[in-house]
Amino acid sequence: MTRALTFWTIRIVVAATPARAREAVEQNKLVQQLLKTDYVSKELGWTPHFYECLIAFALSFLCLLLFSRLCSALWRSFYTPTDPHADMFSIVVLLGLPPMFGWNAQHYDFPTILLYTLCLYFMRRQNWRLYFPAFILACFSKETAVLLPLVFALVFVSHHRDDRLIYWGVLASQLLLALLIRGWVSFLYRANPGHPLEFHLFDHNLRVLTRPYSVETFLTWSLIAAAVLAHRTSKPWLLRVAAGMLVPMLVLSVFFGWLDELRAYYEAYVPAMLLASQSFIRLFGWHVETRAPTNASTVGRIWAPIGA
Repeated sequence: MTRALTFWTIRIVVAATPARAREAVEQNKLVQQLLKTDYVSKELGWTPHFYECLIAFALSFLCLLLFSRLCSALWRSFYTPTDPHADMFSIVVLLGLPPMFGWNAQHYDFPTILLYTLCLYFMRRQNWRLYFPAFILACFSKETAVLLPLVFALVFVSHHRDDRLIYWGVLASQLLLALLIRGWVSFLYRANPGHPLEFHLFDHNLRVLTRPYSVETFLTWSLIAAAVLAHRTSKPWLLRVAAGMLVPMLVLSVFFGWLDELRAYYEAYVPAMLLASQSFIRLFGWHVETRAPTNASTVGRIWAPIGA
């Protein structure tokens, strides 16, 4: 367990809950009836630690609500017009999540996708005062936060000649924080069973790569890919880079993950959905324009808050 943020949050909330309040919840008649059902007791496995599971469920629900509003804000920061497109996009993004649950959602999934997407939002706004706290939390949540410095390097360091040293400093700060946080968390849980990396090319992924696929599956993924890649030169560079992080994730999954575990690619989900949604809207003849990115070329501006 090195994806510790959600686990720590649940433990803190449980510890901060008065014993009487916790007992009142667990002894509630409705709760007792729920615990007698096969779905809650056996399928969900909530019986031994009902209150902890309830907190985890509430945290996931809250993260989904915030994630939906964040997706609306992302649309508004990248595209115009904003209404009703932004709110429609926030709903579509939520509807696209269930197909990714095939390998069972983990308690850290929704906090992770929320924090990673929040970092992309602050990166778009070039608000580094809020980006770094979100980035630190994302590093505690899951190791895939290390993709964010790569996105930053490709978007800012390689495309900004002015004040390049400042951008190199921001990049170095992210890499150092990620190294320290992930190293410290790994050290804390060094005695846990399992290995940091597990090789799955021959025991699982080779079968995934060589098994036959239906025409419907091929056409579905082809349509999604076409929507993401269509008119790509006119789409925001940050979204194209962020969605492109799917490539290193897929390469690593071939060897060290389960290639068909869709929830492992959450980090590329929102950028890909933003790119695909723009294509689908244009397909129906609706007008969508890309907003110009915030200009943060000066030393003073790069640390300025949103709206400054």
